[in-house]
Amino acid sequence: MPCPPPLRRRHLLALLTAAAVAPRPAGAEPVRQFTIATGDLAGTYYPLGGILANVLTAPPGGERCRPGELCGVPGLVAVAQTSQGSVANLEALAAGEVDSAFAQADVAHAAYAGRDVFAEAPFGEVRALASLYPEVVQLVVRRAAARRPRRLGVGAPRSGTRLSAPLVLPAFGIDPGAVELRDLNPSPALAAIDAGELDGFLTIAGTPTTAVREAIARSDMELVAVRPPEARRLVGAGSHWRLTLLPAGLYPGMPQTPSLAVPALWVTRAGLDDDLVGALLSALWSDATAEVLAAGHPAGRRIDIATALQGLSVPLHPAAVAFYRAAGLVSAPDAVPHAGD
Repeated sequence: MPCPPPLRRRHLLALLTAAAVAPRPAGAEPVRQFTIATGDLAGTYYPLGGILANVLTAPPGGERCRPGELCGVPGLVAVAQTSQGSVANLEALAAGEVDSAFAQADVAHAAYAGRDVFAEAPFGEVRALASLYPEVVQLVVRRAAARRPRRLGVGAPRSGTRLSAPLVLPAFGIDPGAVELRDLNPSPALAAIDAGELDGFLTIAGTPTTAVREAIARSDMELVAVRPPEARRLVGAGSHWRLTLLPAGLYPGMPQTPSLAVPALWVTRAGLDDDLVGALLSALWSDATAEVLAAGHPAGRRIDIATALQGLSVPLHPAAVAFYRAAGLVSAPDAVPHAGD
């Protein structure tokens, strides 16, 4: 079966509206909207969220599923929403404005524990559905300023990159207090570099990243490697970060480059309906969904049930615990962090 293209949010909303206003016979299956907070249009969260929303969507009145086809969740219309990133997503999830969200593992833990920007509003009800793929720290700088950049774009104000920037920059030998950090996502940061207003930008995203590819294609830009001694200080016991290697050739002419990575999590609230959680995970981990994710985005190839519990930084939703136990991935109550067991 050919892989369907991701549905755009406008198309999904049209499906939802049509399903909501169309007359339904008594006893017909109701329609439910399910929102996924993602990220910037040029990042990794949004395109993957769009693909996931597509495969989850199975509005009432659609064709019946046949073996081997994408079935989705019956009665569900899923919508991927753009956002500034992990911090904004967790705030929206805590406020009940969205049903689920993508978030960096370190940011999700900060929300759960009430740290950093969440100190005054902890989100102890955040629960994990799955660990999706590794997000890699990528620092791109003009060659002339690679050793001592003075001005860096470090993500939107409520993004995970912005929150993590002061933590990860020392691993590259950069003192955050000695650099002007500007709240810019990669696309506007590239424009600022062209205007002579920035020396580079930092992003934490699935690879390859479109904006990084565009930057590396320029002869005056390079990807900076972490410094092993400084990086190792960040990946000690209890850290959500780990060392990783960007393979040679990931971007044009790029050598193998040491960096840092943190898991991207799909999270929700503890109160999300157990049956819905089971249906979502069944759809996510189907063979048909794996094919669509792999074909739709490079980061989608890294989404695998074998790594669904790696790097979790918040408790699993209770229904997710049951799902993964049935799948043979959770053998004991303390195998992964979880609650309500």
